[in-house]
Amino acid sequence: MICTDSNPYVPSSNDPPTTDAAQLDLLFRLRIIAQLQALAYPHIYHCHLDDHIIDILNWLASCFAPNASGDAVSVAFSAHSGLITLYIASNHNTPNTDAVRKCVIRFLSTLRTVLRDGDVGPKVASQMFFRMVVNIAHARIQRKIHLVGQTDEGPGQTAYHFTNLVSLWLVYRPEGEQSRGFLNMATNYGGNSACANKYLIESFLTLVNLPPEQADVNERYTYLSSIITACSLLVNSTFFDDLVNHHSFRLSLKIQDRIFLHKIFRRITRIAAYKIGAMQFAYFGLPFIRQVLGVSPQRAINVKLLSEPTTSHSLSKTYHWPYSPSDHIPRILPDSGSPQSTDESLSSEESHTLRSELSQLESQLRNELLKSELLVNVWEQGAPVDTKFHSELQLIHYLEENHVDVACQAFGTSKPVCWTCGCYIDHLQCTSTSVSENEESEEVGGGAAERRWWYSKGSRKVYYEWMIPPSAKQDTIDGLLEDSQRKMERIVEEVAFDCHF
Repeated sequence: MICTDSNPYVPSSNDPPTTDAAQLDLLFRLRIIAQLQALAYPHIYHCHLDDHIIDILNWLASCFAPNASGDAVSVAFSAHSGLITLYIASNHNTPNTDAVRKCVIRFLSTLRTVLRDGDVGPKVASQMFFRMVVNIAHARIQRKIHLVGQTDEGPGQTAYHFTNLVSLWLVYRPEGEQSRGFLNMATNYGGNSACANKYLIESFLTLVNLPPEQADVNERYTYLSSIITACSLLVNSTFFDDLVNHHSFRLSLKIQDRIFLHKIFRRITRIAAYKIGAMQFAYFGLPFIRQVLGVSPQRAINVKLLSEPTTSHSLSKTYHWPYSPSDHIPRILPDSGSPQSTDESLSSEESHTLRSELSQLESQLRNELLKSELLVNVWEQGAPVDTKFHSELQLIHYLEENHVDVACQAFGTSKPVCWTCGCYIDHLQCTSTSVSENEESEEVGGGAAERRWWYSKGSRKVYYEWMIPPSAKQDTIDGLLEDSQRKMERIVEEVAFDCHF
């Protein structure tokens, strides 16, 4: 019924090889962006719930990502009568699929048990899958819990900051917490619904005060399941609903407080997804699997692992920085021209003087930044940099080159898609090779994007150790370099201004 297969991604021999020069050009820009992104003006994006199919795919990816190190896994599936094929790609720090293979075996064993017993309902099945994923990914889950406590200089400061913002929120919403989860908790344990605010804060304090790792498997599961449940309650709380959906509450917050709360919300959402995904898989995924497999004796679930290195193809490649930052950064950050927009009421001479002064100020601020500690040692000439072939791009290239009919044209990931992968996918699935400067736009190069892939919106975080796919087309590489150049110039301008003033 269920078998495992292995079929690595190998680029087509007809595709032109990626030049080292293009990879290095991209590395320089991504390294500068990665260095400055935390200091740039924060672009806060609202969080939207994904479609059930993408939520389930993201959860499946998390089932095959046990390591605390943050290794990424991407999954997609195809479905035909009596046969489901699951495609899995990963970009481990050391490229081997042993860890993923063990997770696959455990997942298939649990799935086989549920499918064999037709009396297992979705509620029991969701509990089985939830325990399975917690036992598989406990190290990764604990790492994510730890990150919540580090949102603001350690657990103590994070808890203090959060409780102060809840107090501020109660001025905006005097009735306080009204979500069903916390109201039920307050009624069951506190005696009345007025305790809901207290349980909101206590749930967060329990989350950030991470105890030592539990040695016993059952103790560990009990603790982690309670924390994940607390995250689910927080994600669905009135407090975070106001943060995400009520503009007036967001405007009442300082920009630093908004960044703080959005960061917490993203992190607890990823923790809660371990339980929510198990429930969605049990309630929506299992009926679909039973329908596809039917009663045929030939029914099967195949698993293809795509991330095993071969002699002709590597998942990573090492480069060396050929220039020092002081030598190379001025080359890729040319002096900008005079500002184009000025007050039309100014005389020609006044306008020219203003443009000249603004240009001089811009150059001065940028030069101060380029000579600062932020960038003067951003890399070391001759030092190695290990690039990685990200899992989502391994998966996409394999599926497209092998003409796999993927269900819903969707894939899931164990961690948010990075900015560079998002740009690359945009160039793959658009009719034009020029991506609009508006990063939120679906319009590309003046024409509508031909959407070939659906996935969760990425983190927009830049990881500079990013490897250009071996079979990348030249126009895609050119577009990616243009995008990274624009982003680098913008972020340098923003940080230079902020650091000076």
